Amino acid sequence: MPSLPKCITLRLSSVYGDFVKDVNLEVSRGEFVLVVGEWTRGLEELSKMLTGELKPRKGKIYRNFDKREIRLITREIITSELRIKDILRLYEKKFGKSEGIWVKLLLGTKISEDLKISELDEINRFKLELLTIFYGNVKLVVAEDFLGTIDTQFREYALKLLLKTIKIKSASLILFNSSIIHEHIFNKIVVFFGNEIVEETSEGEFYHPYSLLLQNAKLTIGKFREKVNFSEIGDPSPHGCPYHPYCNFIKKEIKKMCYTVNPNLFNVKGNKVRCWIYENFK
Repeated sequence: MPSLPKCITLRLSSVYGDFVKDVNLEVSRGEFVLVVGEWTRGLEELSKMLTGELKPRKGKIYRNFDKREIRLITREIITSELRIKDILRLYEKKFGKSEGIWVKLLLGTKISEDLKISELDEINRFKLELLTIFYGNVKLVVAEDFLGTIDTQFREYALKLLLKTIKIKSASLILFNSSIIHEHIFNKIVVFFGNEIVEETSEGEFYHPYSLLLQNAKLTIGKFREKVNFSEIGDPSPHGCPYHPYCNFIKKEIKKMCYTVNPNLFNVKGNKVRCWIYENFK
């Protein structure tokens, strides 16, 4: 297996699983990557391949580090009848030692390590998961779509806490989320639809119709009786471009291609975009 340059943490090369298709992705050292899409079996499979729990059916995953240096923040926040000190011992056994100061800084001095995890509120259970990042060496953190499962009032705080923690350790992050958030924070944003990448951007600009829909899907209060544009997105099409049943970009001259052939990723102003309208873009 060829070695990666030191500046590259992770590389996926034409990776296929039971669900995901032709995933090409590169993550640099210290880079924050946002993977956008509904949490499907495909993205769950991708998460497991990133952490090494699953191997690709086809293609290669190259890592510039040991699998023990990966941390997973699961979609469902930890809950258990174990005591805090029991789970911290498990962290140390699995990942290596930690500086005790981080336990106090994250959980605070008022929370006893004799407490059961089930006795903690949601945000402190999340902090307990974050503590895995401070045990042993860490090069990559994979965070599943946890923002979609925790209480709305905690989401921004939890995200800031995650980002700050990873910066302290100078690790890379791959965060899964169902919507495009904080474009300025992430070095790279990868949008999935139909278990494949439909757009990748490092500039925070979007060109694929699905990406644009997600970017503009912000709820605002309009005027009384004002009509609100609403787009309902269903399952991807098994034929042609997976997004074509919902696309408002289709033109007469490309309609047949959209309905029958899945496009490649085309280069569009530094982005990679899977849409026939950009086939001859210059």
